[in-house]
Amino acid sequence: PEPMPEPEPEPNAAPVIDGVGYTAANYANDCVTTLQADARDADGDALEYRWTVVGGVRDAFEVDGDTARLPQGAAGQVRYTLQVIDARGAVAGGEGSVYLHPCEIIPGAVPSADGLKAYLLVNDLRDYYTHRWAAAGAGAHLAVADDQAELDLLMQVRAGASDPWTGYFSPNEDGNFRSVTGEPGADLWCPGEPNANPDTVNGVELWDIGCLNDSLAVGVRTAIYEFDLPGTAKDLMTGGRVERPAFGEGEIDRTFALLPGDGVYRVAVSDADGACDGVGDPMLRILRGGEQLLLVDDHQSGVRCPKFDVTLFGGMHDFNVLGYNNRPVPAHFVSLQRVTELPEVEVTNDINCPAGTSPLDSGYSRHFRDDVCDAIGPQDRVRLSGNRVFSGSRHGCTVRDPAPGDELLPVLCTPWL
Repeated sequence: PEPMPEPEPEPNAAPVIDGVGYTAANYANDCVTTLQADARDADGDALEYRWTVVGGVRDAFEVDGDTARLPQGAAGQVRYTLQVIDARGAVAGGEGSVYLHPCEIIPGAVPSADGLKAYLLVNDLRDYYTHRWAAAGAGAHLAVADDQAELDLLMQVRAGASDPWTGYFSPNEDGNFRSVTGEPGADLWCPGEPNANPDTVNGVELWDIGCLNDSLAVGVRTAIYEFDLPGTAKDLMTGGRVERPAFGEGEIDRTFALLPGDGVYRVAVSDADGACDGVGDPMLRILRGGEQLLLVDDHQSGVRCPKFDVTLFGGMHDFNVLGYNNRPVPAHFVSLQRVTELPEVEVTNDINCPAGTSPLDSGYSRHFRDDVCDAIGPQDRVRLSGNRVFSGSRHGCTVRDPAPGDELLPVLCTPWL
C-alpha cells in the first residue's frame, strides 16, 4: 500500500504582548523600578523573555523571566526593548520608555507602608533650630504626623531615643503651634499639653508614651527627619510644574522641592495656561526648615496670582498655597524654574517703575552681579527690590542697605513675568 503522508505540522501562533506594567521606585521597595511584561501564547507554549534597557542613566538592570528590575539612581528617561519567544521560535517584539524619578535609599531610614516617605532618627543632640535647618539641608524636614498611624510609625523609629524633636513649633511665641511644612497635621498632644510658657518659642518632642509635648526650643535632644519621595504628585521637581487640587476655606495646600543649590528661582501659581483665570485669589508661602522666607500678599507685582523671582537656598523647601483671607482655592498649578541669566532690565528716569514692570529682585545682585553691573552706568546707583541699592563699576559693583535720600534714586526695573 501507498505510505501514509506525513501530517502537516500545526501552524504555530506567535506570542502576543498585551502590555508592560510599571511599578515606580519608592522607599519601601528599595528604590527599584519594576517592568513586568503581560504576554500570552495561544498554543500554550513556554515563553522566553529577553529584555534590553538602553538610552538612559540606568543601564544596569536585573531580569527574572517576565520582569526587569532597575536599581536606584538619578532621574532620567530610559528606553527598553522586549522580545518574547515561544518554544518553537516565534517572536513578538515591543519597545517603550519610562521616566525614572530619583529615589535614593537613606541608610537607617524606616519607610512608610506606601513608600512615599522615610523617617530617620538622628541621634545628634541639637536644639530645635539646629535640627530644623540640618534637616532642610539634608533634603528632609522634621517629621510631621498626619494621623495616629503615622505617629505610631514615628514611635517605632524613635525606639529607645530620648524624646526626639518633631516638626511642630510655635513660631509666633503665642502658644499656637503649626508644622514646619504648613500642613495642619493631627491633634496628637499628650494629656494636658501644650502647657509650656507661651511667651517663648517652643519646639515639640515625641514622648515615650506615644504623644506630643511642647518644650523650650533651645533644649538639645535627638530628632526624627522625614524624607518625601521625589517625583510624587506633590513634588515641584517633576518637570518644574505640578497640578494641585482645589481646597476649601481655611485650608492650605503643600508642594515641595529639593533645590539643588542657592540661586534665583522663578515661582508662579496659575491656571493650566499660565494665566490667572479661574483659580480664585491664591497666595503663596515659601518655607525652608519651617522658616518663613516669603509671604506673597494679594496683588504683589501687580497681578492677582503670585508670580515672581526670589532668591532661595539649596535643600528642602515647602511651597504653601492658601487663599486670600482664608478663601477656598480652585484647582491650580504651581511652577518652579531656576533662573540662569539676568532678565531684561531698564533704569527708570523716575523713582517708580513704569506700568507692567517691577523692581529687579535684589537676589540678582548676588547671583548675577557682573550682569547687573553691566546693565547700569559706571557711576550709577539704582534701587532694587526691598529698596536695596546697587552701585556701578566705579563703586565696585556693590549692593547695600538703603540710606537716607536713597528713595529718590532711579529704580532698575524688569517686566513682570
